[in-house]
Amino acid sequence: MTRTIHSSCCLLTPMPLADLPPRIVEKIVLQPRTGCWLWTAYVQPLHREQGRSGGYGTLSWQGTTRYAHRVVYELLVGVIPVGMEVDHLCRTRHCVNPKHLEPVTRKVNARRGRNGWNLKRRAT
Repeated sequence: MTRTIHSSCCLLTPMPLADLPPRIVEKIVLQPRTGCWLWTAYVQPLHREQGRSGGYGTLSWQGTTRYAHRVVYELLVGVIPVGMEVDHLCRTRHCVNPKHLEPVTRKVNARRGRNGWNLKRRAT
């Protein structure tokens, strides 16, 4: 696929889907309104009642199950620094658009999160 994706969010340079393996590209649906690249293969179910959250896309990559957004980020941007998490700036967990992703510390990711974890912690 030779399409180039432009998004108004975050980075100014376009990200070509052609730089991704075809087996990944075929699992992405583009959302022109938001700029999100939605992962359409397996997405973890939400488990809010168990104190965990899901909603992240996963795939088998190099013999292990990995988060789709991390794989796409690494393929198009580069290595995620050790100890960093990848925050979804768009707040859409199954978005794999590298322009919507930012490596951050766990503390920053939790503070930015909207799952209530940071609210519960402040209440104690």
